[in-house]
Amino acid sequence: MASGSPTNENFQHADICARKLPAIDGVSLGAGFEFALDCAPSTGTLKAFMFFVDALDAYTGAGGIITPTDVLYIVPTANATAITFSPTFMGDVSTRAGVHVAKKAVTFGIDAYDSWLYLVLNHETGHTMCLPDLYPFGGQSTGLFVGGGDLMGYINGPSPDYLAWNKWRLDWLSDEQVDCVVGAGSSAHTLSPVEVGGDSVKAVVVKHNGTAALVAEARSRLGVNAGACATGVLLYTVITDTNSGDGPIRVLDVNPGSGGCGGDELNDATLTLDGKSVYSVPGWGVTVTVTAQNGDDFTIRVDVL
Repeated sequence: MASGSPTNENFQHADICARKLPAIDGVSLGAGFEFALDCAPSTGTLKAFMFFVDALDAYTGAGGIITPTDVLYIVPTANATAITFSPTFMGDVSTRAGVHVAKKAVTFGIDAYDSWLYLVLNHETGHTMCLPDLYPFGGQSTGLFVGGGDLMGYINGPSPDYLAWNKWRLDWLSDEQVDCVVGAGSSAHTLSPVEVGGDSVKAVVVKHNGTAALVAEARSRLGVNAGACATGVLLYTVITDTNSGDGPIRVLDVNPGSGGCGGDELNDATLTLDGKSVYSVPGWGVTVTVTAQNGDDFTIRVDVL
């Protein structure tokens, strides 16, 4: 069912217009669909072992029997301060004897105890399901690309829920919950907050070319985003030929120079009725306008030249 009344024939649902930009060979953990890296399952049951020991050999040496699983979580004690961060191993996990253990492995570091707490589990498990890092690898500000708007970027940001694009990739959103815009014209769409469930529309996608799309979604203070310092319609680009850590997803700053909120310039990068309500994406010929708000739901108009 349509989320609004299109004023032109440039509006379709995602299952019709197939705006799922595919993953690209050679791109390291990119943002495209059907990433071919034997990802851990994102729906159904994710099977995992969690060991409070320092090695698989210790487990097998004590008589443990290894059953192949999706993810191996290795959890040292808080005294293991030499393990300073929590990496995800993206390759096949095997014992020294060559026995297959898991598709992926996460080793928790001291940051899980003194900095990020449970959010480390969420972030690193995102990697096991083949989501990219959304913070920069080059040493710049952690919020450079997405602010605090997805925990694959700044883990402890004020609005850490996964972006709608990531949820769509994980099949946490159905195709019917994503509106697509195809070709020139205008269309109207009503977005409900990405943080809550239900069958309503959660994102609008405007395909720019074979590797790039614009996404609009509604962000609220519901669910895990209760600490958000700004709400409204968030706009971001998805570039599937960009590596993890190089900005495959980038939030558009609709309020440049505002100083942001919650410690990052991009944390207030939302369109609202009582603030900035119109934004034209430079070089894309796309303008998004917030036209109405009903509680945490927003109606937008998308104009494509």
